[in-house]
Amino acid sequence: MLKIYSFDPASQNRSLLEKNIKLNNAKNIKVFPFAIYKENDLKISIKIEEKATGTNSISLDIQNNDAEVVNTRTIDSILINEINNFDVIFMKIDIEGFETEALIGAKIILQSNKKIYLMVEDFVDNRIIDFLENTNAAFIGKFNNCNSWWKF
Repeated sequence: MLKIYSFDPASQNRSLLEKNIKLNNAKNIKVFPFAIYKENDLKISIKIEEKATGTNSISLDIQNNDAEVVNTRTIDSILINEINNFDVIFMKIDIEGFETEALIGAKIILQSNKKIYLMVEDFVDNRIIDFLENTNAAFIGKFNNCNSWWKF
Protein backbone atom coordinates (compact mmCIF):
# COMPACT_ATOMS: atom_id res chain seq x y z
CA MET A 1 0.00 0.00 0.00
CA LEU A 2 1.27 3.43 -0.92
CA LYS A 3 1.40 6.05 1.84
CA ILE A 4 2.28 9.67 1.25
CA TYR A 5 3.52 12.03 3.93
CA SER A 6 3.64 15.64 2.83
CA PHE A 7 5.09 18.55 4.76
CA ASP A 8 4.07 22.09 3.97
CA PRO A 9 4.39 24.65 6.72
CA ALA A 10 3.00 27.52 4.61
CA SER A 11 -0.71 27.66 5.45
CA GLN A 12 -1.71 29.01 2.03
CA ASN A 13 0.07 26.23 0.14
CA ARG A 14 -1.09 23.59 2.61
CA SER A 15 -4.71 24.69 2.19
CA LEU A 16 -4.44 24.33 -1.60
CA LEU A 17 -2.83 20.91 -1.22
CA GLU A 18 -5.58 19.72 1.14
CA LYS A 19 -8.29 20.98 -1.26
CA ASN A 20 -6.58 19.17 -4.14
CA ILE A 21 -6.42 15.94 -2.13
CA LYS A 22 -10.12 16.22 -1.32
CA LEU A 23 -11.17 17.15 -4.89
CA ASN A 24 -9.28 14.15 -6.27
CA ASN A 25 -10.53 11.81 -3.56
CA ALA A 26 -6.91 10.85 -2.92
CA LYS A 27 -6.31 8.33 -0.16
CA ASN A 28 -3.45 7.52 2.20
CA ILE A 29 -2.05 11.06 2.19
CA LYS A 30 -1.18 12.75 5.45
CA VAL A 31 -0.30 16.44 5.41
CA PHE A 32 1.83 17.90 8.20
CA PRO A 33 1.97 21.63 9.05
CA PHE A 34 5.67 21.57 9.97
CA ALA A 35 8.86 22.76 8.36
CA ILE A 36 11.37 19.92 8.06
CA TYR A 37 14.67 20.79 9.73
CA LYS A 38 17.52 19.27 11.76
CA GLU A 39 15.86 20.18 15.08
CA ASN A 40 12.40 19.79 16.56
CA ASP A 41 10.31 22.68 17.84
CA LEU A 42 12.43 25.49 16.46
CA LYS A 43 10.47 28.49 15.22
CA ILE A 44 11.33 29.69 11.73
CA SER A 45 9.71 32.18 9.40
CA ILE A 46 8.42 31.65 5.90
CA LYS A 47 8.15 34.66 3.63
CA ILE A 48 5.24 34.03 1.31
CA GLU A 49 5.79 35.07 -2.28
CA GLU A 50 2.25 35.93 -3.38
CA LYS A 51 2.89 35.63 -7.13
CA ALA A 52 5.06 32.51 -7.00
CA THR A 53 4.35 30.53 -3.82
CA GLY A 54 6.73 27.79 -4.94
CA THR A 55 9.59 30.18 -4.21
CA ASN A 56 8.72 31.03 -0.62
CA SER A 57 11.82 31.76 1.42
CA ILE A 58 12.78 30.36 4.81
CA SER A 59 14.60 32.19 7.58
CA LEU A 60 15.72 31.47 11.11
CA ASP A 61 14.96 35.15 11.85
CA ILE A 62 11.36 35.20 13.07
CA GLN A 63 11.30 38.98 13.57
CA ASN A 64 10.14 39.58 9.99
CA ASN A 65 6.56 40.88 10.21
CA ASP A 66 5.81 39.86 6.62
CA ALA A 67 6.46 36.19 7.36
CA GLU A 68 4.46 33.29 8.74
CA VAL A 69 6.11 31.73 11.82
CA VAL A 70 6.03 27.92 11.91
CA ASN A 71 7.48 25.07 13.97
CA THR A 72 10.06 22.59 12.78
CA ARG A 73 10.18 18.82 13.05
CA THR A 74 12.79 16.30 11.99
CA ILE A 75 12.02 13.57 9.49
CA ASP A 76 13.20 11.06 12.10
CA SER A 77 10.70 12.33 14.68
CA ILE A 78 7.81 11.93 12.23
CA LEU A 79 8.75 8.56 10.67
CA ILE A 80 10.75 6.70 13.32
CA ASN A 81 7.73 4.75 14.61
CA GLU A 82 6.50 3.99 11.10
CA ILE A 83 9.66 3.00 9.25
CA ASN A 84 8.94 -0.72 9.63
CA ASN A 85 5.69 -0.21 7.69
CA PHE A 86 7.63 0.63 4.52
CA ASP A 87 9.53 -1.57 2.09
CA VAL A 88 10.72 1.39 0.01
CA ILE A 89 10.86 5.07 0.90
CA PHE A 90 10.82 7.80 -1.73
CA MET A 91 11.63 11.34 -0.59
CA LYS A 92 11.43 14.53 -2.58
CA ILE A 93 12.97 17.51 -0.83
CA ASP A 94 12.69 21.01 -2.26
CA ILE A 95 12.99 23.54 0.55
CA GLU A 96 14.90 26.46 -0.87
CA GLY A 97 18.41 25.74 0.42
CA PHE A 98 17.52 23.92 3.66
CA GLU A 99 17.80 20.43 2.14
CA THR A 100 21.00 19.60 4.04
CA GLU A 101 19.42 20.55 7.37
CA ALA A 102 16.37 18.41 6.58
CA LEU A 103 18.55 15.37 5.88
CA ILE A 104 20.60 15.90 9.04
CA GLY A 105 17.27 15.46 10.81
CA ALA A 106 16.73 12.16 8.96
CA LYS A 107 19.90 10.44 10.18
CA ILE A 108 18.18 7.39 11.68
CA ILE A 109 15.93 6.88 8.66
CA LEU A 110 18.82 7.26 6.21
CA GLN A 111 20.95 4.75 8.14
CA SER A 112 18.18 2.16 8.26
CA ASN A 113 18.30 -0.86 6.00
CA LYS A 114 15.37 0.39 3.92
CA LYS A 115 15.59 1.12 0.22
CA ILE A 116 15.46 4.90 0.09
CA TYR A 117 15.32 6.97 -3.08
CA LEU A 118 15.80 10.71 -2.84
CA MET A 119 15.08 13.45 -5.31
CA VAL A 120 16.59 16.65 -3.99
CA GLU A 121 16.83 20.22 -5.19
CA ASP A 122 20.55 20.80 -5.54
CA PHE A 123 21.03 24.14 -7.26
CA VAL A 124 20.00 26.66 -4.57
CA ASP A 125 22.63 25.46 -2.12
CA ASN A 126 25.10 22.88 -3.39
CA ARG A 127 26.13 21.90 0.16
CA ILE A 128 23.56 19.15 -0.29
CA ILE A 129 25.82 17.43 -2.86
CA ASP A 130 28.77 17.44 -0.43
CA PHE A 131 26.51 16.13 2.33
CA LEU A 132 25.20 13.27 0.19
CA GLU A 133 28.63 12.34 -1.13
CA ASN A 134 29.83 12.02 2.48
CA THR A 135 27.04 9.59 3.40
CA ASN A 136 26.22 6.15 2.07
CA ALA A 137 24.15 7.71 -0.74
CA ALA A 138 24.81 6.68 -4.33
CA PHE A 139 24.26 9.21 -7.09
CA ILE A 140 21.76 8.00 -9.68
CA GLY A 141 21.61 10.98 -12.00
CA LYS A 142 20.25 14.41 -12.75
CA PHE A 143 16.48 14.73 -13.13
CA ASN A 144 16.83 18.21 -14.61
CA ASN A 145 19.07 21.23 -14.01
CA CYS A 146 17.58 21.73 -10.55
CA ASN A 147 17.27 18.22 -9.10
CA SER A 148 19.28 15.05 -8.67
CA TRP A 149 18.41 11.45 -7.73
CA TRP A 150 20.17 9.47 -5.00
CA LYS A 151 19.79 6.03 -3.46
CA PHE A 152 20.60 4.94 0.09
